[in-house]
Amino acid sequence: MSAADLAALFPPDQYPYHWNEVPIVGKSLAFLIANYVLEPVVIAVVALRFYSRTTMGTLGWDDWFVLIAKILCICTLTVVTCLSAIGSGYYVEQVAMNLSTVYLLIFILQGFFLFANMTVKLSVCFFYLRVFVGNGMRVATYITMGLVVAWAVAHFIAAIFICNPVQGQWDLRFTPTAQCGDQMKFFQSGLSINVVLDFIILVLPWYTIWNLNMRMSDKLGLTLAFSIGIGMTVVGIIRAIYDTTTSMKGDITATLPTNLFLTVIEQQLAIITVSIPMLRPLWCRYRARLGGYSLEESEQVNKGSLPNGTFGGSGAKRRSLPRRKDDNDILESHFELGSVSGEEGHLDAVDSGSETRLDGKRRGRAT
Repeated sequence: MSAADLAALFPPDQYPYHWNEVPIVGKSLAFLIANYVLEPVVIAVVALRFYSRTTMGTLGWDDWFVLIAKILCICTLTVVTCLSAIGSGYYVEQVAMNLSTVYLLIFILQGFFLFANMTVKLSVCFFYLRVFVGNGMRVATYITMGLVVAWAVAHFIAAIFICNPVQGQWDLRFTPTAQCGDQMKFFQSGLSINVVLDFIILVLPWYTIWNLNMRMSDKLGLTLAFSIGIGMTVVGIIRAIYDTTTSMKGDITATLPTNLFLTVIEQQLAIITVSIPMLRPLWCRYRARLGGYSLEESEQVNKGSLPNGTFGGSGAKRRSLPRRKDDNDILESHFELGSVSGEEGHLDAVDSGSETRLDGKRRGRAT
């Protein structure tokens, strides 16, 4: 739409924000369903992460930053739902009266996106600080954290002041007089830097891991464990490419559904991928408990001490088997990757087996 058309729709003396709901288009509806189906999974993973870390007594800053990211992700999904109800997927001309509201919600969405991604990245960095003790790795992690914060804050400030006056980027009554920078290039730069930071965080621990004195299979396993976040990097790349290719169409509302979906799914996958490794204590405890019950059953069968019962369910109720008392020992054995000791480097289990401290400054003697 031309500036003259917008000026006619949004005269200076009238309220610009309208909420005329329209039927959600099929594409937007499909994406929303996918986001909402995944959302309970994300919430469950975060809840299990907190349960795991709390029971192990190792709750830290990385966990709290994931919780903040989850709250921001819920806010993002709420805004995306609102946008789907007032014009996402429609041509601009079809939802022209809602445009000021659409632009305002997109402006709000930028803040949620930036700080949700920032907190997830900081969570990973805080986790690195928990498990890596080498000075080089820690310095690199702190530098990365500084870059992440600088990226989020700088882009948020730029998003606020890219137009003069500020409200000119969403209040279309200011269209004839507002002066704005190239917002599409601004969005693309933010997405590109986001992908670069994801890649830096992804490869940050590789050098330390591959300088540990351990078997090649163990190095590969650790590398894969610390590379689980590659999923969110791939989504970030897809989103940056899609944003670049669709920016030429010039119809912001028509191309919104995929952009909004990728915005939410990137945050959801990021939270899941950084939280799944923290659930390993629960999984190992579960396996250890099953192993304990199986061992008890085997011993009782050999002794002929299992109570009698019937397959039809009408027999006497089977008594419960005693729980093993060495679950913690078994749990620690699952996390004990080995010990690599040396003058300056070591690898040993800490925090009740919930994580491993790694230092790859020098190769040590395997014990």
